[in-house]
Amino acid sequence: MNFYSEISYILIVFSRTIENENRVRVLYGIILVVVGLAFATVGVYISKDYLESVKQETLLAGKMSNAKDAEAINGFLARGESVLRVTTRIAEKSLDHGATLAQIESLLISEAEYYRHSNDIVLCNMFGLLRDEFLSGGRWTPAAGYVPSVRPWYQNAPMEKDKVALIPTHLDPHSGEQVVTISLRLSDKKSVLAVDLFLKDLIADVKKSDLSNMLVIIDKKGVVISHTDITQNGKNYLSADFWGTDEEKLARAISFASEEPFVFNLRGRDYRVFSALVQGDWYVVRLVEERTLWKTLNIAVLRNAILIFLIYVLFVLLFTAVFAKYLRLIRVNRSKTAFLTSMSREIRSSVNGILGMNSIVQKELHDDNMKEYSNNIQSAGQSIISLVNDVLDVSKIESGRLSIESMEYDVFTVLQECYNENEPKAKAKGLTFHIDCDPDIPSCLWGDQNRIIQIINNLLSNAVKFTEVGGVSLSVGFDNLPPIGSLRTDDYIMLKIAVKDTGVGIRKEDRDTIFKRYLPKNPKDESDIEGYKTLKGVYITPGTKALFFVDGKFAAVLDSGKYSFKEFKDVEGTQ
Repeated sequence: MNFYSEISYILIVFSRTIENENRVRVLYGIILVVVGLAFATVGVYISKDYLESVKQETLLAGKMSNAKDAEAINGFLARGESVLRVTTRIAEKSLDHGATLAQIESLLISEAEYYRHSNDIVLCNMFGLLRDEFLSGGRWTPAAGYVPSVRPWYQNAPMEKDKVALIPTHLDPHSGEQVVTISLRLSDKKSVLAVDLFLKDLIADVKKSDLSNMLVIIDKKGVVISHTDITQNGKNYLSADFWGTDEEKLARAISFASEEPFVFNLRGRDYRVFSALVQGDWYVVRLVEERTLWKTLNIAVLRNAILIFLIYVLFVLLFTAVFAKYLRLIRVNRSKTAFLTSMSREIRSSVNGILGMNSIVQKELHDDNMKEYSNNIQSAGQSIISLVNDVLDVSKIESGRLSIESMEYDVFTVLQECYNENEPKAKAKGLTFHIDCDPDIPSCLWGDQNRIIQIINNLLSNAVKFTEVGGVSLSVGFDNLPPIGSLRTDDYIMLKIAVKDTGVGIRKEDRDTIFKRYLPKNPKDESDIEGYKTLKGVYITPGTKALFFVDGKFAAVLDSGKYSFKEFKDVEGTQ
C-alpha cells in the first residue's frame, strides 16, 4: 500500500468515526491550537539558544576589542617609556663624565626635536629637574613662581629604580593641548626627567567603534585621563566632589569588575561596560548603551519570529483548505447516504408491494406456464430486495453504523437459501452445481445469518459468472477450537466454507489488487468475460473488508465475538 492509499484509508476511517460537524470544528480548533503552541515552543527554544549564543559572542567580541585598545595604549606608552629611559641613561652617563647642565639641556632639545617629527612616537616636550635646575628640551621658560619640585610629575616619580609614573592629563602651556606625562627618577633619587605625550596621539591608536557611546581612560585613583566628553578630563571621580554620583559608582564598579563586562545605569540609561587594565594603573573603559548593543540581535530575533509566524499562517491556510474540503466531503457523503437510504426504502416498499400482489396471484394460478412466469417475477423481486439490502449495508458501512446481529440460525437453512439462489443460474449456463456438507456439523449455530448468506452468495455468484464449462461446488465443514476463557471446546467451532469452480481463476499478477476497484489495463479484459470488472473486487457486503490473501489462498474472516467464519479457497484455476 503506497503513501496515498494509507492516507486515503485513514481519511475514510476518520470520516466514519467523526460525523458531527461541530466535533470536527472542535478538532480543527484543537489542532490549530496544538500546532500553534508547538510552533511557539520551538520558536522560543530556538530564539533562546540563538540569543544566548549571540550574546556570548557579542560580549566576547567587546572584551576582545577593548583588550586590543588597551594593548594599543600600552604600546604607545611603552614607546614613550623607552625614549625616556634611553635619554635618562645618556644623561646620567654624561653627568658621570663631567657634562654640564647646559650640555644635558642640549641633549634634551635634540631628543625632543627628533621625536617631534618621528613616525614612531611624537613628543610634545622633554624636560626635567637635574641638580635642582629645571631643564626644558622645548626651550620653554617657566613663569615666575613655577616650582618644579612641587609639580605632579616630580612628586609622583617613584623612588624605585627604572619605575615610571603616569601623570594624568593636563594642559600644556606651550602648545595649549592636552598631554600625558611620564616621569622617571634618576639614580641620585633627586633628579627627575619627564616627557609629555599628546593625548590625541594616545587616543589615535584606540580602535574606533560604532557601538561605543562613551570611551573613558581612568586611573585607579579615579582620575579621568581621557573622556569622550573632554570637560571630564582631569576630574577625580573618587573625590569628595563626586561622592554619591553615578560617576563615583562607575569608578568603583570598574575597579571591582576584574575586567568582566557588567551593566551599569548611568543617568537613567543602561550601559554595558567593558574595561581593560593598562600599565597596571589605568583602565580603558567603553560604555555601550544596551539597546544599541543588542539592536541587531533583537532585529534578527524579530525577523525569525515573523518567519515562524508566516510559516504557521501558511500551515493554517493549507490546513483550513483541507479541512473545508473534508467538511464538504462529509456533507456530500451524508447527503448521499441519506439519499441512498431513502431511495432504498422507497424501492423496497414498492417491490414488497409487487411481491405481495404476485403471491396473491400465484394462489389463483393453475396454468403451469403462468406459475413459472410468476415464480420468475418472485425470484427477480427477491433479487431486487437483496440488492436494496446491499445498498443499505453500503450506506451503513460508509456512515460507520454497520453492526453484526447475532442470532441462532440453522446451517442447513442457510445452505438451502444459497442453493435456491444460485442453482437456477448454474443450470441456465449448463453447469453442475452441488453442495458437500460435513454430516457431523452442528445444525444450530449462533451468528449473523444474513451476513454469511451474503458472503456465500457473492462467492457462488462470481463462480457461476466466470465459469463457462464444468461446474461449481460448495463445501461446508468445521474445526473444533481449543477452550478460550469460559468457553469450552464444544461451545464454539470454526465454520469452514469453500467454493470451487472450473472457471478462469485469478491471475497471480491480479492477486494484490483483488479487493480494489477494478481499472482494466486493456479493453480485452472487459470484452472477454461478461462482468469481469467485478472479478477483481469480489465484492462482498459487508464482509468485503474482512477478505485477504494467505499463502496462496484467500480468506474471508467475520468475527462478532460470538462466532467466527472463515472461507479458504485455492486460487489455482479456481475462483
